[in-house]
Amino acid sequence: MSEHLKPESSPPAAWPAPTAPSRFVSEVVAGGAVGERPPDEKGSGIIGLVVLIGIFVALAVANIWWFVFAVGLLLSIVLHEVGHYSTARWSGMKVTQFFVGFGPRVWSMHHRSTEFGVRALPLGAFVRIVGMNMMDDVDDADEEQTYRSKSYPKRMLVITAGSLMHFLLALVLLSAVFTTRGEAVVLPGAEVMSVGEEMPATGVVLPGDVILSVDGREVVDGALGDVVRSFEPGSAVDIAIERAGVEMVVKTTLGSNALVGGDGSSAFLGVSTVMPVALEQRAWWSAPWHSVTAMVDQMWMSVKGVVTVLNPANVIAHLSGDNADPMTRPTTLVGITAVSDDVGQSGGFAGIIELLAFLNVFVGVFNLFPLLPLDGGHAAIATYERAREGRTRSRCPVCTSTSSTRFGEENLMEVKGWSGERRPSRMINVGGVPVGGDSPITVQSMTVTKTADVEGTLQQIYALAAAGCDIVRCTCNESEAAVGLAQIVPRSPIPVIADIHHQYKMALAALDAGVHGLRLNPGNIRRPEHIKAVASECRDRGVPIRIGVNAGSLDPDLYEKHGGATPEAMVESAQRELEYFAEVDFDLVKISVKASSVPLMVEAYRQLAEVTDHPLHLGVTEAGPPPAGLVKATAGISTLLMEGIGDTIRYSLTADPVEEARAGRQLLEALGLRERKNVDLIACPSCGRAEVDVIDVAQKAMEAFGERQLPLQVAVMGCVVNGPGEAREADLGIAAGNKRGHLFIKGRNVAVVPEDEMVGALVEWAEFIHEHGTEAAIARADTARAEREAEKDRSMLLAEQGDDANNASERIVEIGRRLSGDSAS
Repeated sequence: MSEHLKPESSPPAAWPAPTAPSRFVSEVVAGGAVGERPPDEKGSGIIGLVVLIGIFVALAVANIWWFVFAVGLLLSIVLHEVGHYSTARWSGMKVTQFFVGFGPRVWSMHHRSTEFGVRALPLGAFVRIVGMNMMDDVDDADEEQTYRSKSYPKRMLVITAGSLMHFLLALVLLSAVFTTRGEAVVLPGAEVMSVGEEMPATGVVLPGDVILSVDGREVVDGALGDVVRSFEPGSAVDIAIERAGVEMVVKTTLGSNALVGGDGSSAFLGVSTVMPVALEQRAWWSAPWHSVTAMVDQMWMSVKGVVTVLNPANVIAHLSGDNADPMTRPTTLVGITAVSDDVGQSGGFAGIIELLAFLNVFVGVFNLFPLLPLDGGHAAIATYERAREGRTRSRCPVCTSTSSTRFGEENLMEVKGWSGERRPSRMINVGGVPVGGDSPITVQSMTVTKTADVEGTLQQIYALAAAGCDIVRCTCNESEAAVGLAQIVPRSPIPVIADIHHQYKMALAALDAGVHGLRLNPGNIRRPEHIKAVASECRDRGVPIRIGVNAGSLDPDLYEKHGGATPEAMVESAQRELEYFAEVDFDLVKISVKASSVPLMVEAYRQLAEVTDHPLHLGVTEAGPPPAGLVKATAGISTLLMEGIGDTIRYSLTADPVEEARAGRQLLEALGLRERKNVDLIACPSCGRAEVDVIDVAQKAMEAFGERQLPLQVAVMGCVVNGPGEAREADLGIAAGNKRGHLFIKGRNVAVVPEDEMVGALVEWAEFIHEHGTEAAIARADTARAEREAEKDRSMLLAEQGDDANNASERIVEIGRRLSGDSAS
């Protein structure tokens, strides 16, 4: 192990006590401190109070405008945190700390569950929300009040509330200024401040003149230089000016910039100008609208400014000291404070308020940039987690560090020779798909749609099935998702597993929805009685559970016991869950021990394979985007498969989930663990509305295709009501309705055939598409007639069976009872 990894790999109990400076840095980075005052901070409150008072007194003595600006800035920061605090409380999250400043406490008090206080260094403020940091040892009773347990909209509201508070404050401040002093309105032209000696403008224009146009070209927003440079040097021009309220026209000949040390290639007038402005007082009822307009302009300028400053070329130039352009050089807080003196002297108190307003707009915009530790970075992470729907919502920098690979990368290189024999394991059934034992290794993936979006999720499931996915996982993190599952499961072509986050009742609701399996993360649902309640329900229903251990979300006690996310800690986490299951006589289990580190993941699975015969689900969590993510996931999964370890796999890529399914299928085919398919055929389940025996038709179709090399995706759907829409990504499909078969290409109806000719028609159209292409196949069809006939049969089926042929409404009622507490759990 390298030296720089040792401190992080040692048990936390062995770490030296943090010094005051290190505690301060930790507070700034982590957004809070421990709830109790360390012993070595006794008496620090008095010293901190003296320091705090001294800082503000020094500012007031040095420059009164600096003092006013600093106080206003600190209040803005405090209101930023008020936004986080108030929305967190409204969303049902537990807030344990709200402090102004960092460093030693000056004063604090407790109200409800929150400690409010002031610290010595007025460099900001922070609130601490339970469950944002994975190292938080959250009591089971508080789990439902954690940030990570809340819905995506609520998390986004809390994250963005700081910036929203900045915008609200800017609106109030600008409205106040506009109704008292007035709004600075830019006038046409450019006001002349000075005229150079022996220049083209000398004796022609005077200081105080406003140049309106040059040879008919208007000067907008004071940009006189752009207008002048649009002419050739030596051009004779008419200049429209306003002097003492009177408009007139003067003439001159433009010079060249060689007069001021240039290369002489552009025209030159020889004046310095500013944008002319006037103050227009606004009525109290119109001031907010004008404030919003000003804020939008400032937001756009802020975005452009940040992008310019963060341009890599400008960053390098700034760091190297070669950046002399003030437009691309960042301004520090000290620089802004210095500007406040000039603003205060020229604009008074109203000028300072306006500066603070525009600064709040800038801070609000900058804070939303997707960079950590800004709120925008956390918002980006929350959005990514929401999109992937299978990630833990707890984040801790330590959890993702390479310290977890303390056993050394050489473990990955110890690839044992593959004898062609798989590790013996039990066999379980997920829906109709066997996993483990001698059954084929299966491919899994996960939808990234919102599960409540039934049609969108089904569309993605069909696309996954066509790409080779055998089992699909959907998130179930809220009641709307459970209701969505009740409608998705009967119509899914492949078994559906519900991914459960932190609320055990969501697992019970998912079972009521009819899912074929559950995935539980031991690091998220920790109370034994909740775990056993779910296992008991699954035992009674015959539904399997995957114990999904993740290196990034281990129980804190295991993390501390093993000195980090180690293979031993992950295996023990799985074994602890198995013990809970054994207490209620439940053993329909498969297990995963995933990590983003390939060496850690490989070693964890090796150790797990030695102590259990349950089927193993392989995967490298958060492998990243292709191609690096593909390489990383393949390295881990294929290493274990070649050792005979693994019964089902999933590629966790930052990409379209269809790419995950394709990658998994191709890997198994490359290793000779699955046969290559000549035709990708998917079939919907035999739901309540199915007009034919879907499985029988699908089997006959596969037999009819035989050894034909047709690289097509073909769908066999039970009914014409939803079939063409759900499988519209398939190259060719057929759906039953009114004893007829409705052929469709990419979801578009193309032909109607008798029910007994469905299989033959599929083969004939597939061969035509393979030879002539999709467009030619559609061109030969009478699509208008095909759609009319399909609509006729759809209407008939709906009239006979209604919208709920699968009786999803009954499941939805049961889900409502479950989540409201009316049903036993």
